[in-house]
Amino acid sequence: MGIKVNSNKLKYLNYYLLLERDLEVIFKYIEPEDANMKTYSLENVRLYLSICSEIDILFKQVLSGPNLKNIDQYRKKMNKKYGKNFYNQKVKIEKYGITAKSPWINFKNDKNPSWWTSYNKIKHDRLVKFNQATLKNIINAMSGLFVLVCFYISDNDEQIGRYSVPDYNKHINNDTLLCKLDMSIN
Repeated sequence: MGIKVNSNKLKYLNYYLLLERDLEVIFKYIEPEDANMKTYSLENVRLYLSICSEIDILFKQVLSGPNLKNIDQYRKKMNKKYGKNFYNQKVKIEKYGITAKSPWINFKNDKNPSWWTSYNKIKHDRLVKFNQATLKNIINAMSGLFVLVCFYISDNDEQIGRYSVPDYNKHINNDTLLCKLDMSIN
């Protein structure tokens, strides 16, 4: 697979890759095009909850803070540690012609992404908010997780900071990934 990451980071990366494969399975049944972005299903709910739960876990790893309790605390610490280098990242899924808007761009205005708000609504009231597990929200959440994974596997290796880009290419064979950072924006 071409992975050059320490074993703890490898566990998070491998879990991310499993979630990516699950997204590809959904793409077999729901074509990722504009007309289908509001589509939701039981499988979407399962994958959406898994992706966002992993984001929650990984934020604590990236920020080295088990005492961090919520997205508001993550946002403040990420903005301080990485600033625009984090929230400006765009992700593309070339295989399907998808360029997600920067999944964390709301952090710029000290706000949370709308896809995260939808995740919390589903988490706390799944039966009523079931329809918010849309394909669009899943793609944005997966993109958000991918950015976080890139920062996690790159951090401490090349001292990424507020003005540099994580070079995940030196850690992962890019051909194995569905998602990729859009390096043209930095």
